Amino acid sequence: MIRPIVIAGIALYAATSAARPAFEKIALIDNFDFITHFDCETKEGTRQILDRVFMTGADSMAWRHQTGGVVRFPTREEPTYLLNGVVDKRRVPDNRVHGRARLEVGETNLLAYAIAEAKKLGKGAGIHYTMEENHFAAFTFGLWNMEHPQYWTRGISGEPWAGRCSFAFPEVLDHKMRLLDELLDANPDFIYLDPWRRGAWRPGHEYVEPVLAEWKRRFGAEPPPQDPRDQRWLEVVGSFMERYMRAIKARIAAHGGRTRFLLGLADITLADDNMWRDYAIDWKKYAKEGLVDAVVVSNVLPGGGDAWAETRKIYELVMARRGKADVYFHVSTYDYHYGIPSYCRRTGEKPEVVAKKLLDLAHAVGGAGVILECVDYGNYPPAINAILQADAAKGK
Repeated sequence: MIRPIVIAGIALYAATSAARPAFEKIALIDNFDFITHFDCETKEGTRQILDRVFMTGADSMAWRHQTGGVVRFPTREEPTYLLNGVVDKRRVPDNRVHGRARLEVGETNLLAYAIAEAKKLGKGAGIHYTMEENHFAAFTFGLWNMEHPQYWTRGISGEPWAGRCSFAFPEVLDHKMRLLDELLDANPDFIYLDPWRRGAWRPGHEYVEPVLAEWKRRFGAEPPPQDPRDQRWLEVVGSFMERYMRAIKARIAAHGGRTRFLLGLADITLADDNMWRDYAIDWKKYAKEGLVDAVVVSNVLPGGGDAWAETRKIYELVMARRGKADVYFHVSTYDYHYGIPSYCRRTGEKPEVVAKKLLDLAHAVGGAGVILECVDYGNYPPAINAILQADAAKGK
């Protein structure tokens, strides 16, 4: 069935996606990564990107809602990319776009177009939703953030972080939910919230008024800890992070509840505490309660022993604590966190052998699928694509 979606006056016709396969391979896409090969500011270029990505054997794609640290489509919440007719360099630094982005002429919501086109191809289509509106700390911030310094995060010394808005302020949460509304308007099959791409945010950046007030309510006049990994501080900050997660789930429900909520887990170890320690995200609670539909193990950090034995133990640990949630693992050619190149160095095995073992391990422990971390123009070579394609054919 074909049904219209109207966004900013543009009618897009999105086919109903094919049923989610029993074992789903999701390709993460930053369309800007293709800028030297395709014109990623156009529909034609967007379709070329999709065709290239699905050559990997992926069943679904997750289109990043921003690239180079900035939302890259017309938006009600962030209505302009321009300040006095000039591209706002706080949002689009030249070193990120090689002087080729033409944000001032973009009238088509290419994110919504990409989702609709993927569905026409019978593929799943979601959104790779970074936890912050920027990618990393050195990249750009949303214009709304820059215009609301009263909501900026603060460290233990009280020093603000310019452009970084705290999750604790209700006004910031409302802003984030309005941004999310626009993404849900595009009718994605899922939202993948990626805490690894959090703009370098940590619980130690939340020494702000609402958090301090909650600390005082719980612990009286006792000063907040200097150590942001103090268990009590994490519990206070974690209450605001949980509010953020519940707001996402409620927004999805308000849009009809058809969109799945996937939560990323980064740098998982056998200790299994880093998501709480580093991000105050109690993923096990969310999974147990069904607050998230799936968790995505974007990478693991084996210790110094047998890499495959330790990886399997970590996978089994996550599966044992997944509650009601599905679990996705990774087949990642990227190595800025632990990917295929790291396994190659540890084991002496070829990339395609490592990719096959990662895929087989995800199957063996009962995973719902895998993610392909940031599929670029050529970073998933033919030998790995053949393995993924064979797995896709096996499931039909």
